[in-house]
Amino acid sequence: KQIGLGEFMYSGVNKDYVAIDNATVGAATSADFISNVTIAPQTADAAAGYVAASPMEKLLMGGFMGMNLKRFSADAREKCFKCPSDSATYGATNDTEVSYYNAIIVADSGNSKKRVIVGRDNPGCATWFDSHKGLAHDNNNHPTNVNICYLGGHVGSNVIKDGQGVDATGSGNKTAWQFLDQITY
Repeated sequence: KQIGLGEFMYSGVNKDYVAIDNATVGAATSADFISNVTIAPQTADAAAGYVAASPMEKLLMGGFMGMNLKRFSADAREKCFKCPSDSATYGATNDTEVSYYNAIIVADSGNSKKRVIVGRDNPGCATWFDSHKGLAHDNNNHPTNVNICYLGGHVGSNVIKDGQGVDATGSGNKTAWQFLDQITY
């Protein structure tokens, strides 16, 4: 819920756009972003002109998570982006993975709906959700459920099994978005 609040505050000063990965921004490079990977924690203060690249960095370094930071520190990142129940996902892969997946889908399709602008796009679209094997992720935050934050700012939880076979690693799997979203396809 804290991430959703941070996302809402970010959108309030960014023309209603949620925090979008820099690689996704711009007409020439518009692409979906569904990931739990961010940069490794920084050990020195950010240099003048530092530009946050990932959604996690933008929320944390922009002060939208309740902290004013000079660096993307391991401690601050853990406080904001580690699920208390996560014992395997957080910090994996060169210390760049966090407990929650962020979903930015830039265009509607038959398989998924766009989720970029608060107040325009469907508030029932999932924007942040737990890591879970049933979603084709490597590990579970919780053994039997996935917590989900929606574009409308509310949160929910869906029951899931490890072998559910719902691939939420891309925008093309309609079954994944039917499971995560609170909208009708």
